[in-house]
This record gives sequence, structure tokens and C-alpha cells, in this order.
Amino acid sequence: MSDQTPLTLAVRAWVDSYWTVIPAPLRLLALGPVLAACSAQSEPSGPPAGFEYAYAGPSCAPWDGHAVSLVLRGAPLAPGDSAIEAGQSPQLRLALYPRSPGSAPSGLNPGTYRWPSETEVAIGSLCQGGSCSTATSGRILLREIGADGRLRGSAELELPNAGTLRGTFDAEWRPRQMYCL
Repeated sequence: MSDQTPLTLAVRAWVDSYWTVIPAPLRLLALGPVLAACSAQSEPSGPPAGFEYAYAGPSCAPWDGHAVSLVLRGAPLAPGDSAIEAGQSPQLRLALYPRSPGSAPSGLNPGTYRWPSETEVAIGSLCQGGSCSTATSGRILLREIGADGRLRGSAELELPNAGTLRGTFDAEWRPRQMYCL
């Protein structure tokens, strides 16, 4: 079917006739909200399916600096268990590498961590069946950091052979002793 129907041509002519009388700067102002609404992706409303439990704890960055491990899983941990990466159930493992001092006990500040556009700020993997698939890109948004270390936010990962994984998290802080060399 052609898009050159009489109705389509009439609508285009009408839009063109009114659009040209609007000064160029006002056209940009008029298009801004429309473009933003079209390009903005809504935030996820809940955790990714199968990853309803979230835990965070201290970790080590690849260069042995401070890091925070954030693990989303389908099964809860026992109270007081600090081995947040343990177990064979599927896990979404995220690591954040803060560059400046933040809120205790996590050492993080609210904000967005993106990779690979920002190098060495974060990483994410989907782990299941004894192996992990590293995300090619991702975004972690920390909305809130509680005084008790609780981390609230959302994550979006592009995973090879699995597509996009998006969801929110409300991660309980699990203290543990880490020695980064």
C-alpha cells in the first residue's frame, strides 16, 4: 500500500503550511518534549523475573581498590549470610567501582554508572549453571543509599545471547571483611 493516499497528501500539506509559519527557534522548542517523550524509556516497575532478592556487600575492584558487589537472585539468603555470590541458582551479578568517597557503609553515592561509555565504573554478568555471561553494556542507577547500606535503584544490561535484562532492586547490605591487595 502506498503512503501517497489523498488523505496523507492533504495532512502533509496542512502540516507543512502551518509548520513553515512558526519561527525556527520555536520549532525546536516544540519538538523538544515530543522527541524526549519518544526517546525516553520508562523505568522498570519491579525486579527482573527470577531475581526478586537483592544483596550488596563490599568487594574488590580489578585493580584491588574498593568496590561494591550487588547480587540479584531468585532465592533468599539466610539471615546474616554474607556470601552473597554463593549458590548455583541464577544470579545477576553487578559490581560498582566508586571513584570518590560516598555514604557509609557502602562508600557509594547516588547516581548512574554506565559502561562501556565510562570505563572501569561498573560491570554486570548473568550467572547460571556454573558459568557467567558478561554484559556488553549496561547502566546501573542508584536512587537511594540508606544509612544501613541498603541500595535502591535499577539496572539494565545488554547480554550476549540473552538480550536486554531490566529491573529494579532493593538490596540489603551484608557486611563482610574484604582484603584487597
